[in-house]
Amino acid sequence: MTKPRFYILTWGPVKVFKSQSDIDEGLDSISEVVKKFPQLRKAKQNSYSAGSTVGLVEYDTPRGARYMMVDLGLSADWPKMTENMNRIGCKVEHITHILQSHWDEDHFENITRFPNVLCIFGGNGPHYHPVPGHILVTGTHIYVQMQDIYPDGYIEDPNIRYYYAYRAHSRDEMYFIIDSENEGKIAFLGDLAHFPLFEHPNVSDHLYLDRTYTLNIFRKYSNLKDIHKNHPDLKKLYAGHAAAPMTYKDLEDYIAMLESEEYLDYQREYLNEWKKSLSEYEKVLDANYTKLKK
Repeated sequence: MTKPRFYILTWGPVKVFKSQSDIDEGLDSISEVVKKFPQLRKAKQNSYSAGSTVGLVEYDTPRGARYMMVDLGLSADWPKMTENMNRIGCKVEHITHILQSHWDEDHFENITRFPNVLCIFGGNGPHYHPVPGHILVTGTHIYVQMQDIYPDGYIEDPNIRYYYAYRAHSRDEMYFIIDSENEGKIAFLGDLAHFPLFEHPNVSDHLYLDRTYTLNIFRKYSNLKDIHKNHPDLKKLYAGHAAAPMTYKDLEDYIAMLESEEYLDYQREYLNEWKKSLSEYEKVLDANYTKLKK
């Protein structure tokens, strides 16, 4: 059996608007929308523009080639996605699975275009009690346990493997490692690496988005370290918002950024905030416990 093939359908670079002129330029590019919603002119600094990276896995079955979407992207990108799918020879009805890195809206807007396929996604347990992944049969109310259907850590083909990120960047989070025929061994990270360091080399850019969009920066760091340790033969890594793949060396640079003094200061700040939140939560638990004893 040949290995699966992996393709990128759309890229999703991020542009952070750091000045009013940046914002005005971004809004001018969608002038027809702004005419309809003039209140958009009230946007302030730190707004941003972003697509999302969407992949496609082609794998062989006795019935011929079938396909898995890897994230689903924004509806605005659907024309480009279908153009590239057609170029590969993939029709929507040939899609059997959706490998969903997480449920942020910019990564799943096109889900309604794929009825009755298996959507693979991660666990959503409490902070210290991760829950294994689930499968949703799209277009139905049916959820099943991931470990019951795919207990060996791969989906249909041993070269298509799934891993739980457990609420690092987002809820229900996973990443996928695919040993492909055409691209070599690749990792699809979703927003575990929000965007590559080579595109946004300033730590301050990452600090801004991590403050806003990362649930647990320590889990993020731990996952990236695991990937670095366990998969030294990776050829490419695909971040959720990028215009090019990362290399294994780029992963090392990303981890070094997370270990930098500037980022460590943020980790200390994050830890202090987490301790405050835990303290408040404990007060609520104590109050409820007192009521229950009465």
